[in-house]
Amino acid sequence: MHTRHLRRLLPLSASLLLLTGCFPHRQQIVPAIEGMLVRGQVPVAGARIHVLPSMFKADCGPSRHTAVTDATGRFTIRGASEIGMMLPMGDRINTWGVCIEDDGRWVEGFKEGDIGWPPRRIDMHCDLARVRDVCEWKARDR
Repeated sequence: MHTRHLRRLLPLSASLLLLTGCFPHRQQIVPAIEGMLVRGQVPVAGARIHVLPSMFKADCGPSRHTAVTDATGRFTIRGASEIGMMLPMGDRINTWGVCIEDDGRWVEGFKEGDIGWPPRRIDMHCDLARVRDVCEWKARDR
C-alpha cells in the first residue's frame, strides 16, 4: 500500500516542478574567445587576458578563465558553461568583462551588462593605445 502511494506521488511531484518553470538548463558563463591584443598597430606578446564572469561585482583581477598572448598578440580562451536551474519568470542579468594584465598594470578591456547569457563564441580585438573601449568584440553565434 505504501509503494502504491509513492508511485502516484512521484509523477505529481515531477509535474509540479515543471509547472513552476524550474528545470535544468546549460548556461553559458564565459564565451569562447579568439582574440588579438595590440598597442596601436604593434602586437603585444606575453600579456595575460582575464575573463571575469561577474565583472560588476569585482574590479580587475585574476580569473580562472585566462590566456597569455603569443608573439603575434593572439590569444584563445575556452568557453565555460554550467548546469543550472532555469526560471522562465524574469530574465537573468549577464555581467561579464575582460581585463588585461600587461607589465604589472591592469587595464579594463570592457564590461558588459545585458539580459540573458553571454554568447557562446566571440572574436575580440583589444588595443591598449585606446583610452576607452579597449576591447571590441563580435559574436560568432548566439
